[in-house]
Amino acid sequence: MTQRKGNVVVQTVNDRLRLQWTWTKTLGGDGKRYWLSLGLYDDAVNQTIAQNKAAVIQRDMETGHFDPTLSKYQPDSKKNGDIDLLNLFIQFIEFKKISIGSTSLEKYSVLKKHIEQFFGLKLASETSSKDCFNFRDWLLERQQPSTAYERLVLLSAAFDWGIAQKLISENPCKVVADSMQVPSQSVPQPFEADEALKIIAAFRESPDYSFYLDLVIFQFSIGTRFGEAAALRWGALSRDCSKITISEAVNRSKERKSTKNHKVRYFEVPPELSAILLARRPPNYSPENLVFPSRRTGGMIGYRTFNDAWWAVVSTLDVQQLPPSKTRCTFVSLSLMDGQNPLEVCAMTGHDPKTMFEYYARFVGFPKARSLYRG
Repeated sequence: MTQRKGNVVVQTVNDRLRLQWTWTKTLGGDGKRYWLSLGLYDDAVNQTIAQNKAAVIQRDMETGHFDPTLSKYQPDSKKNGDIDLLNLFIQFIEFKKISIGSTSLEKYSVLKKHIEQFFGLKLASETSSKDCFNFRDWLLERQQPSTAYERLVLLSAAFDWGIAQKLISENPCKVVADSMQVPSQSVPQPFEADEALKIIAAFRESPDYSFYLDLVIFQFSIGTRFGEAAALRWGALSRDCSKITISEAVNRSKERKSTKNHKVRYFEVPPELSAILLARRPPNYSPENLVFPSRRTGGMIGYRTFNDAWWAVVSTLDVQQLPPSKTRCTFVSLSLMDGQNPLEVCAMTGHDPKTMFEYYARFVGFPKARSLYRG
């Protein structure tokens, strides 16, 4: 059925009825799309019930009495705790929206489609561990194990949230997520020291991309993620640029957020990098000004823009063809090979020490046993 924007329409999903509509801004709404599962099978009597419910919602939107929580429109059975899994997850998404960026939100939206496709309008209270194991197998037929695991962890979190909200009483997905074997992460693949120097030299000599030279040196020098460098403002640096605070990042949609692991890092930067930062800082700078703004707009630099510049330069060099994100593990590996204390490196990069030793131990050097035998 074709939906005229703002109208409530009745849909059939897996032989059950649901309503769909957009609370348009012309009706005083938020412009978002809403769904309401009625828990009714598709027959003539239930179609009439659904049409009446649609009329109530339509009238409430037009008269300014719409309830965006949808509590007013829930069937009586759902008010008593019987909510379908799809609507449980939709409410969980609404709860998470205030704390996650648009990039992370995309993962939730993809999982919502998977839930709708696999579970239909199955009640959350009737969803068993066996159903969740079958869902796991269904996901594994369509995506990598690590991605399937990530989806199951999100679904398990939605069940836990539903329990806290007293919408359901148990989490059938937890045992599935906990039992899933996920392949370990690959060993970091950094640039060699001479390759990093070749890349820096190439940016310095490039007539088209030398604008990004300071950013490239910065990332090789202290191992920030790109989003952390793009978000960096002059207020995060000491007056002489000898100390830096990394407390925020931006995602690919240029939305500010906390760092990936929500840690604030504060440390000294190398003197050579301090000199570079001081040289690029404008005389009348504001603490809110970006350290590495876009060449074209002066605003925040985009990941795709920098990525294109990176490959334009690196693809011409006799070095490993690795993405700009590898500047981070290059910093870690070279620091460890140079004998720097691993815990100090963790303090600068935000790595968990366990992760550092698990994935970067080969760069620390081979352990050497001390002999007590003197012959």
